Amino acid sequence: MEPATFRWLSTKYGKRYPSVSEYSFADQQTDDHQATVMARLCYLAVPEQLPDACDLIGQAAYWKRHYNTYLGAGTVEKYMKAYRLHVGDVS
Repeated sequence: MEPATFRWLSTKYGKRYPSVSEYSFADQQTDDHQATVMARLCYLAVPEQLPDACDLIGQAAYWKRHYNTYLGAGTVEKYMKAYRLHVGDVS
């Protein structure tokens, strides 16, 4: 997550979720809980519903559209490869 996105999410959701105000951008590198919360808040800002948990292609495409964006270096294929490497196959 880029610093500007982190600041935007902290401002947007800080009052609704006060613990977010305690987060720091630097901690995302080592704090998986904080990084997960901030990523989820990023998706919360998107009106489109999240894909089904078993829809890996849908998740990858959603991530590319709403998190990595069309300007990002990530691809649907890279997402799926990383998912399988770090999480495993989808049932």
